[in-house]
Amino acid sequence: MPHVAKLSSEIPDLKVIGISLDDPGNAAKVKDTLKKNGIAAANAIDAKQTAADNYGIASIPFSMLINPEGLVVMKGVRGEGMFAAIKGAMAG
Repeated sequence: MPHVAKLSSEIPDLKVIGISLDDPGNAAKVKDTLKKNGIAAANAIDAKQTAADNYGIASIPFSMLINPEGLVVMKGVRGEGMFAAIKGAMAG
């Protein structure tokens, strides 16, 4: 989560949307966790794991970059490597 918060602040054009696989009853807990970790991104709860199934996500956390046309241009990069991968994908 700290890497996502840093990316959000350093790349203004990057729109971060979190998708939680929690039970909808945990929405307040998810919101509190995001706030505690400095994540100001929009967040949705996918209790039926539809997004996870559609995108082949088998473990969490998982990152994905989707371009404005809706195409997945990067999947699964984590940690510090996320910065270079996302900046490179956004540059061209």
